[in-house]
This record gives sequence, C-alpha cells and structure tokens, in this order.
Amino acid sequence: MPRNGSGVYSLPAGSIIANGDTSDATDVNTPLQDIEADLNTVRPISTGGTGASSVSAAQTALKIAPFDGTATIPGVWTFTGQPVFDAGAKFNDNDAATFGTGDDFTVTHNGTNTVLRNATGGLFLDSVGGDFFVRGSGDEVLIRANRNGGVLLNYDNVTKVEATAAGATVTGTLNATTNVTIDGDDVATEDYVDAAIAAIPGWTYATPQATTSGTEFDFESLPATVTEIDVMFNGVSLSGTDHILVQIGDSGGIETSGYDSNSRETATSSTAGYIAFVGSGSRAAIGAMRLVKFDGNTWISTHNVSAGSITSAGAGSKTTSATLDRVRVTRTGTDTFDAGSVTIRYR
Repeated sequence: MPRNGSGVYSLPAGSIIANGDTSDATDVNTPLQDIEADLNTVRPISTGGTGASSVSAAQTALKIAPFDGTATIPGVWTFTGQPVFDAGAKFNDNDAATFGTGDDFTVTHNGTNTVLRNATGGLFLDSVGGDFFVRGSGDEVLIRANRNGGVLLNYDNVTKVEATAAGATVTGTLNATTNVTIDGDDVATEDYVDAAIAAIPGWTYATPQATTSGTEFDFESLPATVTEIDVMFNGVSLSGTDHILVQIGDSGGIETSGYDSNSRETATSSTAGYIAFVGSGSRAAIGAMRLVKFDGNTWISTHNVSAGSITSAGAGSKTTSATLDRVRVTRTGTDTFDAGSVTIRYR
C-alpha cells in the first residue's frame, strides 16, 4: 500500500483481526508482503529530508561526496581525521584561515591586501626542498634566498645587493644618509665630507720677523695639536757662505742634533737642523720649508727654495724628545742675517 503524502505507511485493509475472528495464512502474509515491498521501494526521504529519489541525488542534497557543486555549510565543523581537498579551498574576503589552538596564525584577504598575522612565537618560512623566492608579477624575482648560499635583492629582476660568503656585493651606487662604518671606522658620506672639510682648522699665521740682522729667529708656544708647519722665506740672505738651518724643539728647548737632512744643489747635508742650501752672501732665499708630523714626535721636512740663479730642494727627519712647541730659523755657521724676513704658519 502506498504511503500518504506525508510519507506515513498504513497496513492494507483487512489486516486488523478482532477477537473471535477466524484467521488464515493470508491474513498474516498479505501485510508482511506489503511491508516488505514498502521497505524495498526507493522513495524520497520524508519530512525534513532531501526529497531525493536516488542515492546520488541524496548525496548531492546532503552535501556529501561525491558532490561537485557549491554548498554553504553553516556552523562549525570539526574533523577528527585529515580532510583532503582535491580542488582547493576558497575563503571569501575577510574570511580567515585560522591555525593553532589559540588562533595563533591567520591568513586573510581583506579585498585589497593579503595579511599574514602571527600572534604567537616566531614566523618561519622553511624552504626545505629548494631555494626561497619572493616574486612579483609573472616570473619577476624580487628576493631570492639560496640554500647554503647567498641572498639576492633585485631591482626589476636584476640583482643589486647580494650577500656572499665574504660579506656583501653592491652593484651600482650605494647612497647613505649617515656615516658608513667599515672595519670599525666611519667612512663619511658626501654631506659629512663637506662638513668635515668645513671643520678643518685653517692656518694660523705668526707675525713675520725681519732677518736684516741677528743670527736666529724663534717662533714659540705652538699648540700641542699642530701637525703641519710651513716656514716661509722672503728674500732672506746671509753675510757669507752659510746655509739656512731650521731647528725644532719642545718644552726643553731647541734641539740641535739628531737631524737627518739634505739640500740638493751641491749635496749639502746637516745633523744640526733641516738645511736649505744658499751658499753665498749674494743670494736671497725665497721659498718655503714644510714640516709634517709623521708619527709620535717625528717630523718630516721638505723644501723648495730659490736663491738667485739656483734652486735647492731637499728633505729631512727629526724626532723630538717631547711634543713640539717651537721652531727656530738660524744658519749653519757664524754668518749673520742681513736682508729679508721670515715667518711661519701652522695648523
């Protein structure tokens, strides 16, 4: 007997036996056969069901495999096993894929940007199977990290910075807005070079002294920070054949020995001071001798002096007993000065 519209089954008529009725096999077999036929009949699931009349239709309606359509499943689903997505999983804008018991890591797309948010511990990107790449559109590589190798930063797919075993290689111009430190030392940028040049102390000029008489001219009280001294001669002449001698000293006085000095015109040398060849009372010396602090208290001299028809040049070295604080201009013998002037400048 068919079910009614609500799917309710009723026994065939005459299947109910009253007390005192006479019954035979038909009275029993008929309802049993009807029940058997009903149970074996494929029909829609009743109230609250899917309305499907086949297994595949029921699977589709119940959203169970094999289902190839689109379904909206409300609520929270808990999988005790490992679900496998053959065609991927899709999350709409602002719907996060959440990982971790305490919602520790989420992946979200907000309609404009993709956001990876890690709330617990560190964020590790492991590339165990090969190198690691960050790419832009198409095949453009922005960053490449090679396993057991270098890290490359690219501009328009061309490597500009590469970390190597020796350090780093920069291809192109490296612009720095502050000092760059190399082996512990600051290497100034252009702005800092300009500032450093501006900060270089200028020359301090001593008052010129006339060399029209006398035998020696001292310039004293030089600062301990001095590293360069220029001794300048303007028409300086001597009464005989002596040469000009420049001596240096410290708080203990002018030192008159320990020099290794020469002046080339006739191979003249001296251990009593830095020598500049003149050699004749008819010659007036014009030029300069530079003294440069080499190391510690050691001073190196160079000079170029024109005296009449000759020009002398030479060099020398001297280490003072203490910090230099004075310079003397004198002569190699007993002549006196009889013309010109001399001065120094220092910094």
